[in-house]
Amino acid sequence: MNFQWIEEGIFGMALSPIKADGFRTLFFSPLASHREFAVSTKILRDKTLAENSYQEFVALDERGHGGHTTATFMDDNGLMFFNLIDQNAVGCWDSSRHPYHQKYHGLVDQDDVGLVFPSDVKVDRHQNLWVVSDRMPVFLVADALDPKDINFRIYSTSVANAVRGTVCEPEYQQYSSHNVFGYDNDPFAITYVK
Repeated sequence: MNFQWIEEGIFGMALSPIKADGFRTLFFSPLASHREFAVSTKILRDKTLAENSYQEFVALDERGHGGHTTATFMDDNGLMFFNLIDQNAVGCWDSSRHPYHQKYHGLVDQDDVGLVFPSDVKVDRHQNLWVVSDRMPVFLVADALDPKDINFRIYSTSVANAVRGTVCEPEYQQYSSHNVFGYDNDPFAITYVK
């Protein structure tokens, strides 16, 4: 299926942990772009600064081909998770260790069946990653969903399991690829291949 994102505005927004100056960084991206942007909440909280500080809004590197995102979340350690809707995948970036650059973005999981349009990502207070996927592009094109198919999924795994084998893992070690959400056998199982 060929599905085009054309003129969509800001979708994904995430807040960094509190910085030394007492403020956070807001990361955001429009759906119609592969680029991430950032601005200090110090600017956003002061109307005078916000109106006269366009240069404070920083354009970060692009995520690259297939890098459209609608949902991002940054945990208290500065680890960002984001959906990659063109790739039916979830990605990560560790802001505490690396600049925002494509080579430091990890692929947490990719599944052309279970992660068709991963619509939301969150990390809870117990450091569990939650991903919701639905078949929104299928619905928009076909104007209906197959009631005999699984059209909505909720996945969960620990953050540690999610980043294992990626550049986002705290002490990066290369493992062979893995299916974090284990969809092949059981939609709720987590499997790794080492």
